Amino acid sequence: DDDKHNQICCKHYDKNFNIAKKYLSPFINDLQIPNAGFFLWLPVKDDIKAAINLWINYSVMVMPGSFMAECVNDFNPGKGYLRISLVHKNDLIINAIQRLAEYFKKYE
Repeated sequence: DDDKHNQICCKHYDKNFNIAKKYLSPFINDLQIPNAGFFLWLPVKDDIKAAINLWINYSVMVMPGSFMAECVNDFNPGKGYLRISLVHKNDLIINAIQRLAEYFKKYE
C-alpha cells in the first residue's frame, strides 16, 4: 500500500535513465531505455575488457553481461553488453555516465 514510495522511486529511475540517454545517445546507436527497472544494458565489443577498462581507467564499476547469463549451445545472451545499475542519486549518476560517455567516445 506504499504507492507514494513506488512513484518516487519510479521518477528517480526515470531521471537517471534520461541522464544516461542524454550523455550516451551520441555514442550508442539505438540506445534502448527499458520500460521498467533500473538496469541499463549497453552494447560493447567485449564486455569483460570494457568492464575492466572502465574500472581501472574511469573508476566506474559495471557488470559484464556475460557474467549474468549461462552459455548454452555456445551462446551467452549477455555477452557483448554491460549491465549498468542506475540507482544512485542523480549527481552521482551524472558523474558516472559522463565517464562512461568518455569511454564510449574513445573505445567503442
